[in-house]
Amino acid sequence: MCRITKTIPLICLVMVMLAAAARAQNAMPHFDEKFYQGAGGGPDSSIPLGTHINMQNWQNYRKFMPLGMQLLLEGKAPFKVPNDFEIVIGPTGSYPLPKKYREDTEKYSRQVQLVKLSTGGYTLKGYQAGLPFPDPSGPLAGTELLYNNYYDYQPYTSAINVKALYYDRFLSQTENSTTCVHFKTSHISDPGKPLVIPGFEDIYLTENCEVMAPEQSKYTTVLQVFYDDPARVAENYVFVPSLRRSLRLSAAARCAPFAGGDFTNDDFRNGMNVQPPLFQSRYLGTRKFLAAVFTDDTYLDPKNVWLPTMMPKPSTVKWQLRDMYIFDNRRVPSLANGYCYGDRVIYLDKEQIGPVWLDLYDRDMKFWKFYENFYKITRIPESGEMAFGSGTTAGIYNMVDFQDEHESVTWIKSWFAADVPLEYRDYSRWATPSGLSQIMR
Repeated sequence: MCRITKTIPLICLVMVMLAAAARAQNAMPHFDEKFYQGAGGGPDSSIPLGTHINMQNWQNYRKFMPLGMQLLLEGKAPFKVPNDFEIVIGPTGSYPLPKKYREDTEKYSRQVQLVKLSTGGYTLKGYQAGLPFPDPSGPLAGTELLYNNYYDYQPYTSAINVKALYYDRFLSQTENSTTCVHFKTSHISDPGKPLVIPGFEDIYLTENCEVMAPEQSKYTTVLQVFYDDPARVAENYVFVPSLRRSLRLSAAARCAPFAGGDFTNDDFRNGMNVQPPLFQSRYLGTRKFLAAVFTDDTYLDPKNVWLPTMMPKPSTVKWQLRDMYIFDNRRVPSLANGYCYGDRVIYLDKEQIGPVWLDLYDRDMKFWKFYENFYKITRIPESGEMAFGSGTTAGIYNMVDFQDEHESVTWIKSWFAADVPLEYRDYSRWATPSGLSQIMR
């Protein structure tokens, strides 16, 4: 910090002016609906196979990039993309939703209806399983897309191991590792499983994330319980190791950061851990955008990504152009007071219904965070099919906080259904508040 004195007023003045100039240069844009409606070019827009996109020519292809990626390449964050950064364009792969899930979509989707609530949001009537709205359209297309993502395919149980690195503006680095365990007990679309597990009719999904390292944070745990009624406020619990007990948190805890990183509770499950009735959503268009989808585990080696931006190197993956729905999500006005985000713009993969990119805005509608999801397709053991984007898929997940100049990067390994290690299959331990009392025993 510079203090003005008689001996160094000029130096301090120059420092203040330089700092102000730097802030002005890196000022974040405000939400612009026209950008999203026209960001992806026409329907026939494409990039030839084998094209190399680098720091010298990336602006020629910016219409295929989300806003956050453009700001990153422009140098608006302290985490600079290196000069040898390169994207190589490969063929677009096809990864259909699982057969049982598609069958349930065909069987049940016709009976699903949106019902308006007094708050201004919408709940669902008649939903059983599969995709609620296979052909989103009309003035409520955005709301239909939000529900499609909320009920996207997820196995009846899954687990992930997360290695995370956190950077500040000086590139100082901390790290932790976390295990998250998920149980889906209703609206199930897995072979040999009922639609609803008997005895759990009122619960949709649980998520338990426990810090395994470093020692000073070990055992810190967050448990979230989502009810079958999507309009019922989810339960949030945290186990505090220093107190050796768990606490039930208020609904405002949805905005609380987890384990010292930039991810809030609503940012879990690929950035879309939100309850649809609490939001108003608008469909903005369908465009082609770049995506990286891993087919093997080479992404787990830090040498195969550009740190700290986490962009994968060409030796690890070839990028592809994928069709994506674009829609934004804002808290219903009656419930917006105190919520962290003003808007959450989603780039949703049209085939897998998983969010690939997210642009997050603060309450003044100024660009705040950029969320990148680089998925690894994951095998479903019961059927042998491959899926990604379910909220528990392996891959690289990266959040860049442009305003506070932070970054949280994660490598994730995952297990679906029958592949989940036995130690994570205990529902009482990993999916209930009473299970939190078993920690540290």
